[in-house]
Order: sequence, then structure tokens, then C-alpha cells
Amino acid sequence: MVAAEAMGCAVLDRHQGRLRKSAERIIIDVDATWDAAHGEQQGALFNGLYGDHGFLPLLAFVQLDDEQEQYLVAALLRPGNAGNDDVLSFVTGVIEKVKERFPKAELTLRADAGFAIPAVFEYLDDHKIRYAIGMSGNSVLKEQAEPGRQIARALSAASGVSERVYVDKQYETKRSWPHSRRVITKAEVTRYPGRMPRDNARFVITDLVGSADFVYEEIYSRRGDVENLRQGTEERHPLGQDQLHELRG
Repeated sequence: MVAAEAMGCAVLDRHQGRLRKSAERIIIDVDATWDAAHGEQQGALFNGLYGDHGFLPLLAFVQLDDEQEQYLVAALLRPGNAGNDDVLSFVTGVIEKVKERFPKAELTLRADAGFAIPAVFEYLDDHKIRYAIGMSGNSVLKEQAEPGRQIARALSAASGVSERVYVDKQYETKRSWPHSRRVITKAEVTRYPGRMPRDNARFVITDLVGSADFVYEEIYSRRGDVENLRQGTEERHPLGQDQLHELRG
């Protein structure tokens, strides 16, 4: 833990000096990844999603202004069955370290559904941090997505290929949110040779402005894809910061 803390601070200190604290816009990507264990290491526990014993670390990257490179600034080793108990402290720790070194920069957080907890949203609202965070579907979100699903099904039946439609609505959960938030739904029907068509709905909670398709495809989908990078099969394509700046409204 001490080594990881020192590493992250050293990376941020280097870029603080290089840019002379002049970064205007910073994207912070946080994600979990899977590290399969080979042996009986302490904390290497079974995870049903991956069907294996291992670890579930949290990682954070930053992208500075118009630079295309993303820099690893935080890592937290966790047991393979870790939940979201330490998500808030991880997110706040990363953001505070970035803000300390770049106090005038506008920050945007991108994350998957593992970070979509009320405490994280409250912190981001209170500290005026922009965000695009995935969220697991529930009955309300699925109901909101149904009109888009119907359109996507019709389009896919006519074209014979995969089709997607975006639904843009406000969503509120009265038990845990103090106000409604924008939810962008990707209602998609996927088609592959030899397989039946399949519905695929994805949900993103965001306070960014701009068209739903642009926010989803050019912002959320370009977040640091740690899962793919772990396998060495994909490369990142970060969003140009000028485009992101326009979406902050």
C-alpha cells in the first residue's frame, strides 16, 4: 500500500512539474480488473463472475488536457471477492491528490457500474466533479429502455445487422438520491452469424451535456478499458479534451 501510494504521488508530482500546474482539464478513469492467482496467496479468493481464485484490484488513470497518453496514478490490491466498501475512499483519495496538484483543473470521472453508489454521486456533486458512470439495469431503467429496444428490434429485423438506439431520460431513486440524474440508455440488438438476435441494454448516469450517442460513444466508451488491457488485446482511444470541454456545458 505504501509503495502504491508513493508511486501515484510520484507520477502526479512529475506531471505537475512538467505542466507547471497549468492543466485545464483532466479525465480520471477508475476501474477494477481481475488478477488470477497461481497458488495459495493470501486474499486470493473465489469470484463467481470470473469463475476463478484471484484478486480484484482497483486502478486509476489520468489523462491531462489534449494528451493522448493515460497515466496510472493509483492501485489498490483487494481480495478476489471484494465488494464496493472501499470504492468511495479510493475515488476520493485519487481526486484529492489530483486536485492538490492541479487546483484549477476541471475534473471528469469515468467509471463502470461498480462505482455507481450513492456516496460516490454525492461526493462528485458536492465537489463539482463531472462524471459518466455505468449503472446496472433495474426494473425502472429497463422500462424506460423498452421503447428504444422496440425501435432497435425493428431496425435490426429490417437491416439484418446489429442496430442501436439511444434513450435519454431523467432517472430518480427516491430512497438514495436527493434529485434526479440524467441516464443515457444504449438499447441495442446484436446479431452474429449463426446466432439468434440478442437484446443488449446499457445504462450510463452522467451530468455531461450533449447528444446521448455522443456522450455514450465518445465519452463513456472511451474510458480506460483495464479489462481489455489486462489481456493485451486492445488499445485505448481517449477522447479529445476539446470535445469533452464542450460537453461540460
